[in-house]
Amino acid sequence: MKFHIPTVAWIFLSIIKTSNANHGTVRLVGGGSYYGRVEIYWRYQWGGVCDDYWDRQDAHVVCRQLGYSGASRAYGSARYGSNYRRYWLDNVHCRGYESTLASCAHNSWGSHNCAPSEAASVVCYTLSVYTRRFVAVRLRGGQRHYGRVEVYWSGTWGTIYHRNWNNYAATTVCRQLGYQAGYGYGYARYGRGSGPVWMSSCRCSGRERSIGYCGHYGWGRGSWSHAYDASVYCYNSLRYPVSIRLRGGSTYYGRVEVYYGGTWGTICDDLWNSNDARVVCRMLNFPSGGAYGYARYGRGTGQIWMDNVMCSGSESNLGYCTHNGWGRHNCGHYEDASVICSIPTPPRYTVQTRLSSGNLYYGRVEVYYSGRWGTICDNGWDSNDARVVCRSMGYSYGTGYSYARYGRAASSYPIWMENVSCFSSERSIGYCRHRGWGSSYCGHNEDASVYCRGSSSISVPIRLSSGGLNYGRVEVYYRGSWGTICDDGWDNNDALVVCRQRGYSSGRAYSRARYGRGSGYIMMSWVRCSGSESNLGYCSHSGWGIHSCSHSEDASVICGRDFRN
Repeated sequence: MKFHIPTVAWIFLSIIKTSNANHGTVRLVGGGSYYGRVEIYWRYQWGGVCDDYWDRQDAHVVCRQLGYSGASRAYGSARYGSNYRRYWLDNVHCRGYESTLASCAHNSWGSHNCAPSEAASVVCYTLSVYTRRFVAVRLRGGQRHYGRVEVYWSGTWGTIYHRNWNNYAATTVCRQLGYQAGYGYGYARYGRGSGPVWMSSCRCSGRERSIGYCGHYGWGRGSWSHAYDASVYCYNSLRYPVSIRLRGGSTYYGRVEVYYGGTWGTICDDLWNSNDARVVCRMLNFPSGGAYGYARYGRGTGQIWMDNVMCSGSESNLGYCTHNGWGRHNCGHYEDASVICSIPTPPRYTVQTRLSSGNLYYGRVEVYYSGRWGTICDNGWDSNDARVVCRSMGYSYGTGYSYARYGRAASSYPIWMENVSCFSSERSIGYCRHRGWGSSYCGHNEDASVYCRGSSSISVPIRLSSGGLNYGRVEVYYRGSWGTICDDGWDNNDALVVCRQRGYSSGRAYSRARYGRGSGYIMMSWVRCSGSESNLGYCSHSGWGIHSCSHSEDASVICGRDFRN
């Protein structure tokens, strides 16, 4: 079947429509400005897209990335010429709402099984140059409230020719930027721009929600000089500080929500970048952060308060950044913006820990730092953190609890740690990441707690009480206290380890408090030694302080053949 291709398109050169050649940029070659073979820029080289599973959903994403409203056709089999370059993408699967082709599912970059004749192509809907639609705006060459007007069209920022530019047009721009009204100026009052001149002869009422809805001469029509770039001076700012929060994640990452008009709402990810994330994270007392879109931490509900947010990164509050205006957007909640804030790395070292208001194996976690005991805030507290605490105390694992499960510490106690983030392999809670020593915004109603289980191998001192040098009730020293051993499972292998630790070559086990009942803690139960251990603490047991016994079941030994010097 034959089809028509404009002769100028491939006699001289491929007509390329592209945004800046950043990684992930797309262009059309071998056809015209709105149709052709798709190529994508990656690792500083252009490459093709294979037609395996290529369909209109994929083509829609390409065309919208290039500034068109969508795709009328998706073609394979190298309709607009074979691809003799490399293939960057294969098995592309877009859902249709992605903002870039690179964000669609696909094989790993450069991984394909395609021939040159399998190049993917598109035909985009040809938007009229008179199409009215929402466009982002920004001010350059001045300050936040005044400057040269630039609009974002077809993937590129460009200026406006000043013909018919007046206060109505300026007010439309200023309202879009969060101000009540503005004055319009011409003749590049705030400096000449560069790149395309997108608009001319703007006819606005001052009530449009975007300069793109004003009547004008047509997108990119004409070849005007930047000496005539239009500018504005905006007044009566509608920007003011707002409260923010993170949802769907943790204290330092999640979906960003802002409080406006008495209601929490989300932010659209259009133009969302690291400058915006930096402002959010600094508001939350983190030094910086990364920006993410596509509802990475789940879709919000209700209002979408902000769109096309453009922060410089130096603002003290997100409400001071440029955006479309409160509640003015063209987004769905699948585009909710998110951040991951960076946690500073404080000095790391081993710290003492203890459990209070509970028992040996459960309670409120307290750490000793700078000469004082203090608590840990439960923000971000989880089982990995609890496991580190419990292992440092001789247990094999543990569960973390929040909201001061085992009681609040006294108000005089400092809160030493917050946003603790352990991998679970650290030897001390002091080696885990956290906000910084003493840097906390919590109350003691948020004190973190643990419940420990299991036993791990640690060396412990032992003694024989209420008997003689080689016989008596067995007691072990653990976490600052002497305690007894329950006789559940107590046998001669266990006694052998105790006696060897005391300097004897053999031993016999006895139960039922043969040498009297002890007092205080029962430290161990269900001790299971092989007989070869060098220390009783290396034997398996139910966990330090974990038992169902009374002192009527205290374990004892009689040791034989003293081979001490």
